[in-house]
Amino acid sequence: PRSTRTRRITFDSSGISTIQPPLLSEDLQRCTIQLSSNVIILEGFHYNVLPTIPSSPSMPLTLASIQSICSTYPDSCWALLHWQSTDSLDQLIQDFSDGRAILVRDGSYDDIRGVGSGACIMSSANGLEYILAGGPTPGPPLCQNAYRSELGTIVGMGILARSLSCLTHSTPSIIVACDNDSALSRPFLAHSDISASQKSADLVSLAHDLWTTSGLTAIPTRVKGHADDLNRELSLLETLNCRVDAKAKELLKLRQDSPIFRPPEYRYGFPQVSIDGQEMTGTISSSIQFFQSLQRSKIAGLRHSRFTQETWPLIDHRALSRSSSLMSTAKRIFSTKWV
Repeated sequence: PRSTRTRRITFDSSGISTIQPPLLSEDLQRCTIQLSSNVIILEGFHYNVLPTIPSSPSMPLTLASIQSICSTYPDSCWALLHWQSTDSLDQLIQDFSDGRAILVRDGSYDDIRGVGSGACIMSSANGLEYILAGGPTPGPPLCQNAYRSELGTIVGMGILARSLSCLTHSTPSIIVACDNDSALSRPFLAHSDISASQKSADLVSLAHDLWTTSGLTAIPTRVKGHADDLNRELSLLETLNCRVDAKAKELLKLRQDSPIFRPPEYRYGFPQVSIDGQEMTGTISSSIQFFQSLQRSKIAGLRHSRFTQETWPLIDHRALSRSSSLMSTAKRIFSTKWV
């Protein structure tokens, strides 16, 4: 089964010079950009193709078989890059089938390097058996933040839960816990409330599609973050949250500064759109405007010999953009008066 989702976005482009589009292969169908009467029209579509899942009841329920099913989801290459588990998973699998398993997630973000990571854990009801997995947060440095790192983990949770659902032939309820209220609730909103104009819309729509088409009933649950600093006995949810928080920080230390991008063979979420190799993860119109303003800055800087073609890539445009966004309009104009 497959379904089609189409998005059409327009915005005024008066006074913005048109950039010569690159040559594209004939079979590229992900999006089309047209310019008509100073309006850029971007249309995109894609298909949600459900992966082929082995359904043999005799398939062994081991970590290797769970990893094998998860790997059929392209986004598992970043969301579930690192794995660890207890030797036995029998009680965890039984609790999952009975609707008593627990999912907890947490993210970590380095604002200096502009990179993020996250981890999630699926635990048995007694906390003695678990699967712990995680990986880097995809996207360019400019879009990285703590909220996005949290969203990346719910994608991993969705893939893990769907895979166990297929292996156990069950669609139970499951607790989904997080210490970030916005990231906890956003992917579980109604379909009409998921918009391409939202921050990190690519991961929001991806997580939303993974969970709403799974047949599973997620029970969003708020958990106290950094409860280990309170010098008191922790609940099971708080203990699991501290564990994934430590894992997310560990994975963040392993992260390289170069950005990680989602694979092109995606099946869920809004269409992926990239400009000059930079994936747009939020509002498409503002992302295109930022890219075009960057090109104008480059042309002006080269004309006034502020930098060269060789030094242009060395400029931290992410830091400049964020610092200018904190200025008032008057200060922003003054700071660029002689550029």
